[in-house]
Amino acid sequence: MPPRSDSGTDQFKFDLAAPPDWSFTAGDTIIGNLVRKTPIVTPEATITISLRGSAQIEYFHKSTKNPTYHDYWNLLDPAQQVLYKGPMHLAEGGDDTLSWPFSVDIPLSPIQSCTEGHQPDASFLPLEKGHREYQVLPGTFFAADTASNTRGFVEYFLIAHLNYKSKGRPESFRSIHRVNVRNPPEVASNRHMTNTLYQSNIIQSYRLLPRMENMSLSLTQKMQRFWNPSIVPKCQYTVSLAIPTVIQLNDSDPIPVQLEIKKRPENTSVNLHDTPTKFQVESVEMFIRSRTALSIPKKISKSSEPTVYWNETDLNLGQAFKDLEDPLCIMTTIETDAVHIGKIFQLVLRPTGLFSEDRRLSEDTQDITPDFTTYCIKINHVQRWEVNLNIAGESHKHVFWSDLKIATGL
Repeated sequence: MPPRSDSGTDQFKFDLAAPPDWSFTAGDTIIGNLVRKTPIVTPEATITISLRGSAQIEYFHKSTKNPTYHDYWNLLDPAQQVLYKGPMHLAEGGDDTLSWPFSVDIPLSPIQSCTEGHQPDASFLPLEKGHREYQVLPGTFFAADTASNTRGFVEYFLIAHLNYKSKGRPESFRSIHRVNVRNPPEVASNRHMTNTLYQSNIIQSYRLLPRMENMSLSLTQKMQRFWNPSIVPKCQYTVSLAIPTVIQLNDSDPIPVQLEIKKRPENTSVNLHDTPTKFQVESVEMFIRSRTALSIPKKISKSSEPTVYWNETDLNLGQAFKDLEDPLCIMTTIETDAVHIGKIFQLVLRPTGLFSEDRRLSEDTQDITPDFTTYCIKINHVQRWEVNLNIAGESHKHVFWSDLKIATGL
C-alpha cells in the first residue's frame, strides 16, 4: 500500500503541539491532543493511540495495478496505548470540545523482531541477533521509479481509535497523523576533506596576446589555426577543482570548493610564459545525483543486483555567478593562487537546497536526502561539477565527477 495520508474529522482528530511542517528525530517526544468537537453521550468509551513505522518496497508487474511483491519491515512496536477509558459527554449546541492529551516517545532504533520472516538476500544490513547495535531508526523517505515499476519508502504515523456504543450499537472512529522523522544527527569529522580533480586543455588564438583579447581576427588568422598552427600563439592550461568528499547539511562552515587554473609551460608559447592570461569564469555549476537502491530478492527481480535508479538535482549555483556585479576573472601565470568558491559565495547545503549566505539559489530544488542505509533501502550520492570558462573569446566547459557523502548534520 502507498504511504499513509492524514485523516480525521471533527468527530475525532489529532491536534499536535508542533507546527504542521515540523520534523522529529529518534528519541524525541511527540505531544498533542486528540480532539472531538461533535456531540456525544455514552457511558463507556475507549481511546487508544500508537506510533507506527515501517520500511517498505513494492514491485509492480506491468500488467497489474497491485504490487506483485511487497516487502514490509515493521520498525516500531505496534502495541496500542490506552489513552482514555470511561464515560464521554459533549452536549449539543455549544462551542465546547473534548480533548485528551498524549505524549509518545520515538524510539532510538527498530524493534528486535523487525527482521523476522526476512531473508538475508533481501536486506542491505546483517540480520543476526545483534543487528540493532549498528542500525538506527531511518528518516522518512519516499522514492518511485516508473521504469522499474518499483517504489520504496519509510513512513511513520500516529494512529488513534475512538470506540464506544451509541444506542446499543458499536461506533468507531479512526484518525491518522503522519510524522516526519529526520535521519539521526551526524557530525562528519571529515567534512573539510577535499578531492582534487584535474583537466587540461590547449587553446590557440591570436587573442591570447597582450591587448588583443577583443580584436577581430582576419580570415587568414582564423585559418592559420588549421593550416599553420605552429605560428599561432598557444596556451595549455590545467583546471584543478578541489571538491568535498563529504557535505554536512546545515554546516556552519561553507562548502570547501576551490578552483585553480595554471598554465603548462611545456605546451605554451614562450612569449606567453610571463604574460598573465585572462580566464573569465562564466559559471561553476553543481549537481547532485542521488542513487536509490532497493533490495529485491533475485527470484522476484531476476537479478542478483539491487534495483537502482538515479535522480539528478541542479542546485543552480550558476545563479550566484549571474548575480555578480563584475564577472569573476582569474589572471593566470605559471603559478596562480586558488579561488575559494565556497567562501566567496558562503555556500551551504540545506535539506531544501543550496544557499548562498541566507539566499536559496533555486526555488524548485527537490529536498536533499542524506545518505542512509536501512534494511531494504540504501541512498548514496554522486556529485557533478561544471566549470565554464571564457578564454580569448572562446567558451570551454570542464566537467568533474566524484562520489559524495551527504551527512545529516545537527
